[in-house]
Amino acid sequence: MSDIAFERVTIPTSAGSACMSVALRRQPFNPRRPLLVFLHGLVQPVSSFLPAVDQFLTTLEDGSDELDLLLYDRFGAGQSDKDPRQGVHTLPLVVEDLRNLLRHCLGSEEEVDPTPMIFVVHSIGGAIVRYYAQQYPSASIEGILFLDPMIASTDFVSIYQPRDGEQPSQEELDELKQAREISRRIFHPSLPNAEGFDRSTVASLLPRDDEPKLASKTRQPCVIVVAHDRNVNVRDMERKLGMPQRATRNYLEPRWEQVSMRSSGG
Repeated sequence: MSDIAFERVTIPTSAGSACMSVALRRQPFNPRRPLLVFLHGLVQPVSSFLPAVDQFLTTLEDGSDELDLLLYDRFGAGQSDKDPRQGVHTLPLVVEDLRNLLRHCLGSEEEVDPTPMIFVVHSIGGAIVRYYAQQYPSASIEGILFLDPMIASTDFVSIYQPRDGEQPSQEELDELKQAREISRRIFHPSLPNAEGFDRSTVASLLPRDDEPKLASKTRQPCVIVVAHDRNVNVRDMERKLGMPQRATRNYLEPRWEQVSMRSSGG
């Protein structure tokens, strides 16, 4: 059982207020102490972070007072209410909700940007923190830990197109067509999801994998990308989704590695 306690916090939106499930672990105010913010993916709620958070706090031991923690479920996810702005749960509004939550937790708008923050993000959480940094360039983001971040700049279907100069065999062309059909059916941004997150504009809002650049006021920002195991993913994509292994290995995985390198500044 985790020691992290969640409560329902009322957050304003343009369509009225709604409640988010929020856990804030904050020591007496210290403007130099970083706030560790966790952003969950599209499938699992923020509670999926709890085993790692508990282990992290145990590892810190006496140094646990050096960090404040913020975990929350977005509207439509986990234990939070549905987004009251029906049908417009988009990336800009998700980032607006994050800003409103930070304003609530830190006491005022004036406290948000100066507060040093470190983000731990999974999957689409990577797109959220990138767009947050883009919209709030004065924010003091000292670090981001990307956990298998999503490829924000694609519709996933177009990944499986033959590259310029390639001459795939007919068998390979058939596999690429199959991969596009599977991606269109399962991963395309236009598809609905349980959270109600409209992903249709994500690629246009974040067209480059290496932007925005972080500019912390206190130190060089630290960006780390932890990716999945390539060989395991190739097998799992075939076993679970029927995706041809060659298409995953030769097209999806290189694109994911490219995103990981660019996200980390490589």
